[in-house]
Amino acid sequence: MEGGKKIMGIAERLGNRLRGLKDLFGINGVGKNGAANHVVLMRKERVSFVSLQEVPLQEDIPKPDDLETSLGNVRDAAYELGLDPFDTLCKKVPVELIHRYNASGAPGRYFHWIQQLRYARLKESHLEHVTNTDPSYVYIPEGEKITVSAWRYARALAQADFYKHNKAFAKTDRNTGLIFQEYASRIREYGVNFGAKEVQAVLDGAYSIQWFIDPSDPNKSSPGDYKKASDQKHRDSIRLKPEKKTPYDDLPKIPESVQKLREIDSQIAEVKPYLEDPEAKQLATVFLQELEAKKRALLSPPVKPKEKNPPPFPSKPEQDILWFIAAFSPVLKDWQRDVLTMVRAEALYFYPIMQTAILLEGWKTFVARNIMRNLERSGKIKPNGEWEKEYELLANKLGIALFDDILGKFDPESEDVIRREIREKDYRGRFIDPKSFIGKIEYDPLYVRENVSSDWGFLNSYLTPKIVEELGIAAISGSTTNRDYNTVKKALVDSVENNGLPLIQVAENGGDWNSNRELYLVHTFDGRELDEEATRKALKAVAMVWGRKVHLESKKGNNEQKIISVPS
Repeated sequence: MEGGKKIMGIAERLGNRLRGLKDLFGINGVGKNGAANHVVLMRKERVSFVSLQEVPLQEDIPKPDDLETSLGNVRDAAYELGLDPFDTLCKKVPVELIHRYNASGAPGRYFHWIQQLRYARLKESHLEHVTNTDPSYVYIPEGEKITVSAWRYARALAQADFYKHNKAFAKTDRNTGLIFQEYASRIREYGVNFGAKEVQAVLDGAYSIQWFIDPSDPNKSSPGDYKKASDQKHRDSIRLKPEKKTPYDDLPKIPESVQKLREIDSQIAEVKPYLEDPEAKQLATVFLQELEAKKRALLSPPVKPKEKNPPPFPSKPEQDILWFIAAFSPVLKDWQRDVLTMVRAEALYFYPIMQTAILLEGWKTFVARNIMRNLERSGKIKPNGEWEKEYELLANKLGIALFDDILGKFDPESEDVIRREIREKDYRGRFIDPKSFIGKIEYDPLYVRENVSSDWGFLNSYLTPKIVEELGIAAISGSTTNRDYNTVKKALVDSVENNGLPLIQVAENGGDWNSNRELYLVHTFDGRELDEEATRKALKAVAMVWGRKVHLESKKGNNEQKIISVPS
């Protein structure tokens, strides 16, 4: 009975989230023909298929089937490797549904035509889907062999563990699943109220710049506060401090207006006695009126002169272009600003996944392969070559090669180390003593999965000449192929810097260019030219949501300035 209470406690703790999320994630209380639908609640304590409608007592739980046992063994093996994922709920669904989830990024999210293109590319793959929520929802294809399902679940657990611990995901909202559902509902409502074409046009404009955001500053100030801060920054930058002339210049000074009032009061006191003198009265009266007028002027609030040259806006380059347009576009209506704000919120959620694509895929595959091999060694899974076929189909071999190398240095005696013939060299080509890496914390795979928060840092810190040689990686430029390690590393690291996106910002005063609210953007040239056709297409979408002419400043390969302008 105690075990039954434990399961009931698990269900009770998850009850509120299940009620809110089960429809969103395709986990319903009743299946086809009224049959009870089941999910798998995976906790460290035990693994059980549990009905969402009723939690049976311990003695009523049916004997676990092969799949349940297999997934439970995977979970135990994951904990033995040191993983600590979110609690997970696993569901077997048609593979088409997984393709849709992977294409859109999350269950319940609205489906844009860009995601439909991604869906077409994913139709040939059979993968798992894992939500970055607490608990995590895991979807694996139905109709697959048990060892393949175990392989997919092992990858899913590694992904849930990565979401929970990696620093890049520390600020993500774990309730985003419900938020996506709310966004989809609002967009459908806008389509009904304002027309599907109108909504589609705004979404196209937002998606053209969805990754031009600033993840380091997700919670921007209000547009009004931002404008005030920008103006103040400009005023502070041009305010010159007077040169210090005496040692007493730092002492508090009487305001100039107070000094003038004192002088006027002194003069009034001197003039008043002359009002008693018949010969001087007329002249004294005129003089007194002038002094009183000066005093009133000093006491009246000053009229602020109109600025001839208003401060630039923004006062410094702004990286978050999507937020800037949503906040300051001269033409957007409230519902259109809301659409841009929703797209930005989703981009902030997905940005860490883009930022760690090689790292995350490498971690998932590295962990899953070691789990499956450990289960085979312990006799809990029969070796049949099925999961290895899925492993070989994976395109991203770089990430797992890096993790294999990291583990081999940290713990060369581990059963999971992949033995290789090629010895390690430094960037100068000199052989390195392999014992120099043993036990170093930065080579602990668990340390890497937690503290390395981008592919840029992953490649920059752990790509070695040995891996470049093993994988046969080359840098190709035109018809030239270069296999030099330093050249290859620079090309790879550059390709993932800023998620592989060009660095484009709103220029200083780019929000009011030509004093006509035109938008001026600046591309930081890194030696790679922008594709002009694609750039013009994106700028047209930007101009539609900005409502004025849009300019983009960049450079050509010969360092010559290049400006692309498109009308609104």
